[in-house]
Amino acid sequence: MKFPECCVCDHVDKGEENFVAQGAGGKVTYEPVTDPTNSRSIVDPRPEKSRLQEFVKDFAKCAVRGCPCEVINPHSGEVFSAAYFIDPQLQRLSLKRSQPPETTFRELSMLQIKDVLDAGSAGSQFPEAVVNTMNRPGIQERIVVVSFMDSSPNAYILEGSQVDRDRFIMCLKILRLYAQTHGVGRAPS
Repeated sequence: MKFPECCVCDHVDKGEENFVAQGAGGKVTYEPVTDPTNSRSIVDPRPEKSRLQEFVKDFAKCAVRGCPCEVINPHSGEVFSAAYFIDPQLQRLSLKRSQPPETTFRELSMLQIKDVLDAGSAGSQFPEAVVNTMNRPGIQERIVVVSFMDSSPNAYILEGSQVDRDRFIMCLKILRLYAQTHGVGRAPS
């Protein structure tokens, strides 16, 4: 029985669609990783690094064009439709409202991002209005908390799913490191 929703998933790595059994009779033999006498046992990190770079590059391309999300206003707990954008220089993250008037809710400097966390990792970094919103079904597993090095208030972003949340967290952490190592100065958030 086929599952049609799996065929249209955007998160499938096309290189993993064809599985080929290795070895005789489909049996896979594993070699020890720590055996220094066998040069084949040391895993080459380049293909994995390349896949990660492509993953982050795809995320950045989408974010430059704008990705739909929801944002929680930390003062009122209001959840509103928005989109996040990253500038082409990968230095700023903008949260813009989707409903008219399509105004910028927040401009965030990648240089000032301290951490990007899910609800479980964020602990008690939630204002009361956000806690009340998080008690609604389907919110807690999609929330992303962006904290800052300066005294800027945290940003609370809702991704479409847990997979999207995890992708956002990982890619934004990498882009934050890129901005901090390749940035041209420190801009306030």
